[in-house]
Amino acid sequence: SGVLLWAGWANVGTALDAAGQRFTLPNIPAIALLDILLAGATAGLADTYAARATVVLKRAAINGTIAIEGTPAVTVIKDDAGAAAPAFSVFGTGADSYLNIHLDGMQFNATIVASLCQV
Repeated sequence: SGVLLWAGWANVGTALDAAGQRFTLPNIPAIALLDILLAGATAGLADTYAARATVVLKRAAINGTIAIEGTPAVTVIKDDAGAAAPAFSVFGTGADSYLNIHLDGMQFNATIVASLCQV
């Protein structure tokens, strides 16, 4: 078990992995509980968004695909833009599996704390 920390930002219309700043789990069979803080804004801070999300990820085998388990729990703290909720997805396979977060039309910051439990 262990803890991973990550913080970064993405430009408007791009995902968390902008400029290669990806968040990835170790290549071991494991379950991870991610606590994610998000803050986003459009140009000039016209629309702002802030939320806290909890996501459970599982990798069942070495070089296995990472998958989101269940539905991420998202608590919206601030939302000027209406339907600006972040989209959580996982793409790639094996050691190239990453968590992907997207805030459409906004530049945003994300901080991720992951607690890992190997099974």
